[in-house]
Amino acid sequence: GMIFLFLLIGALLKKRWAWLLPLMCLYTLWYGASAIFLIILGVYCTIQAVHHRRLLLKPIIYTLFGVLLALALHPYRTSLPALLFDQITAAGFLRHIPGGNEWYAHPEAFFQDNIIIFLPWLMSLVYVCYRKNIQTSTTWFLSVSSILLLLAGLFTTRMLIYWVPFAVLLSATTLAQPLIEYARA
Repeated sequence: GMIFLFLLIGALLKKRWAWLLPLMCLYTLWYGASAIFLIILGVYCTIQAVHHRRLLLKPIIYTLFGVLLALALHPYRTSLPALLFDQITAAGFLRHIPGGNEWYAHPEAFFQDNIIIFLPWLMSLVYVCYRKNIQTSTTWFLSVSSILLLLAGLFTTRMLIYWVPFAVLLSATTLAQPLIEYARA
């Protein structure tokens, strides 16, 4: 699932709208977590609308057609919408599901295990807030998405695994250039 999430984020950031249809179709068919990307797409389109003062319709259309195509192709297409709804609402937000192999039962253990991601992410957030020259739609998208996913992860630990890609991408996007300049000095 994470590979598809990275590919979908890459397609958004590179503005490869046509890639969203097959990637979203496969992501929905194989992983079933299409709702998380729809929320991320909503954040992306909102940031773009605020930053560039225009609403992007192509990524929304391609993504929705990818989900619809997956729902049409799925062998259990009649019961899949109800299953996805239950997975998103009941299992994801309304009930506490104990941690499994990929879920963290305790958020504090997650942060202890991922301190090498958490600290650069915090530095990146501070850097984005105080440096006007790096406040692009990309850095705002990654910042807002990572904050929302972290807050969702504190509410339901299933969401913590989705925070990591955004934290890593934000750190790489914001801290790479200052670190290169520091190394050259």
